[in-house]
Amino acid sequence: MEIDENGLLTDRLTRMYPMVNQKQTPLPSWWNPQDKYQTIWLKECNLRVHYKGTSKVDKDAGSVRANNPIPTTCGIYYFEINIIDQGEQGYIGIGISSKNVNLNQLPGWDSDSYGYHGDDGNKYHLSGNGKPYGPKFTTGDIIGCGINFIDKTMFYTKNGKNLGVAFLDIPYLAKKFYPTIGFQTKDAIIETNFGQNDFLFNINFMKNDLENKVKQSIMNVQLWDNFKTYKIIISYLMYHGYIETALIFAKSTGLNIDEDIKSIRNRQIIINLVKDGNIEDALLLTDEIYPNLFQENKELQFKLICRQFIEMINSKSHELQNELQFMKQPESNYLQFNGDVNNQSTLKKLLTLGEKIYNYNKTLNGTEYHDNLTKLMLDTFSLLSYSDPHNSCMSSLLDGSHRKDLYYELNTAIMKYLGKPSISLLDLAPSLATDIIKYIAEVSNPLAVFVNVESFIKSED
Repeated sequence: MEIDENGLLTDRLTRMYPMVNQKQTPLPSWWNPQDKYQTIWLKECNLRVHYKGTSKVDKDAGSVRANNPIPTTCGIYYFEINIIDQGEQGYIGIGISSKNVNLNQLPGWDSDSYGYHGDDGNKYHLSGNGKPYGPKFTTGDIIGCGINFIDKTMFYTKNGKNLGVAFLDIPYLAKKFYPTIGFQTKDAIIETNFGQNDFLFNINFMKNDLENKVKQSIMNVQLWDNFKTYKIIISYLMYHGYIETALIFAKSTGLNIDEDIKSIRNRQIIINLVKDGNIEDALLLTDEIYPNLFQENKELQFKLICRQFIEMINSKSHELQNELQFMKQPESNYLQFNGDVNNQSTLKKLLTLGEKIYNYNKTLNGTEYHDNLTKLMLDTFSLLSYSDPHNSCMSSLLDGSHRKDLYYELNTAIMKYLGKPSISLLDLAPSLATDIIKYIAEVSNPLAVFVNVESFIKSED
């Protein structure tokens, strides 16, 4: 399917169903040409269904299932069909069925099948008669089918309006269900929206309502003070160098700090140097306090030296522009300019540092990260080709936000050097919580689908 191959559909479905692992449990995305009755014709990327049977008797009925079963980690799954033509009698059914259900019938006539039919508005399950449910539907109507894995129910919509619960106790744990559409009416045609376009029904309202209810129930849980929680907080404060706060908190809770205060202050000084863009001093101080640290972290050292080059351009851009202008003058003028007393012009410092970066890059040839570092080097050097780097297409490199990743990486390297955890427990908690929630959603409780760790963190900021 073309729309899926270029990633558009996959990205859209990922936003709709963030807990679904589409490599392990791919979502329904089109009707399966290998899983349909012979009277069904598929077109338009297998999203347009045309019934070409005679539709005279029940045995003429035919259905088609989607390419994949519905993952339970959707929480709430939903799809819509647009009735392009109801055909002669309007015998169209929409619902779900398991893989073993015979396709020579409409959805709902079998024990593992559920359907809502347009000719009479009835709902069907294990019956050819059906029970009253909703209005009839016909040409021009948009009908939606949803399954709520939280309360094991199914619901339908017509033209964007929720028709209410149709079925209870859907056995989704025992069976895998596929979106299914069936016909027994000549020349009936429908088009399907599995999420590749906006739905007419606002399914996000239902999802957001559930997410808010789950969030509130979590917020109502009473947390008790305990030393384990205190230790997690202190480890975070120490890891990030908030010494004074850590000392006050430790004193108030009766806990001891298990890292030397001087060591924490040393890390704090180095990290602050990187934050301020003083990379040269940060490199020198790191070498002095933590000898051989960069022997095990050459990639980090290379990135820091490249950042040093960028920060020199950042802080000396005006001087550098003047020197570059002198270079465009006759050679004697440039030589006169460059022959100052200390012979250490900004440009000369940059060229010396650039040569160091180039030679260092050659020593890293053959490492797994060499290609990425070479690209970083070339991007860094490219700043010299612009008379005004701050207004060039590479100006983003000069943004101070790039320092953040570097000081986090350097702090991690120092902690490893000291034999300490490379990440604080509090920093680890969000990703750990997300993994646990995904596991719970997959194996036991689909309500976990609506626990959004990121939204919790943002709401507390």
